[in-house]
Amino acid sequence: MGLQKRESRTYLQVIADGSIRMQVPEGTEGAVRREYEDKDGNKQFKIEAVFDAIDGILGDITVKPGKFGDQIMVPLTDQDSGEVFTLALGTSSNFGEDFMRKLPNINLAEPVLLAPFSFVGDNGKDVRGMDIRQGFDLNVPNSGEKAANHYWDAEAKRSVNGIPNPEGDTRHFNTDDWKVYFITVRKFLIADLTKKGIIKTAAAAGTGTIVQQGSAVAATAPEEAPTPSPTEAPAEEEEDWTQQA
Repeated sequence: MGLQKRESRTYLQVIADGSIRMQVPEGTEGAVRREYEDKDGNKQFKIEAVFDAIDGILGDITVKPGKFGDQIMVPLTDQDSGEVFTLALGTSSNFGEDFMRKLPNINLAEPVLLAPFSFVGDNGKDVRGMDIRQGFDLNVPNSGEKAANHYWDAEAKRSVNGIPNPEGDTRHFNTDDWKVYFITVRKFLIADLTKKGIIKTAAAAGTGTIVQQGSAVAATAPEEAPTPSPTEAPAEEEEDWTQQA
């Protein structure tokens, strides 16, 4: 009888400020302490390495149902070391939805650079999303070709490729109306990307990555994906992810 070790993966998350976080042991050089409240209202903290971007070759992208919402599991592979990292994005987050909107315009066979962003726009509202580039040079800031939104015609300023438009007069929409619309859009995106074969239906083992800016010791986790905690970020922002067996 042969014995085999279960594969370990390192999970990454994006929090509301647009940074990529990796949980690391206390004392790791450059790591920061982040405090939050768990679902029971108890004060907790995590020690995390902080990064601006992640690059590598995309593996099989899947959607994993969770107790507090679905997760897009985005594996990437470091072409040099073969390290395995998986970026977990909430489908209800701005980062996850923007990622899905741009996926059809990505060449899945070529290296990709993912850089979440979060800033306050001229209208005073938060702007969050995912900058996706290919043909980039890691030594040249902002290099490479940006992936555009596959479901939006920037010149005509209209939705395209089948994505639903709001029904009715949006001037009279309340919060619930917009929530229903956004849920409809997310369901469409997952179904359309699955139909295109970009999102895989079966649970798939992904492949790893290079994380930019800073140096940290990788924190590995079992195959079980992180579970979102609903209280660690406001609605429509990226939720936090707790590593567990």
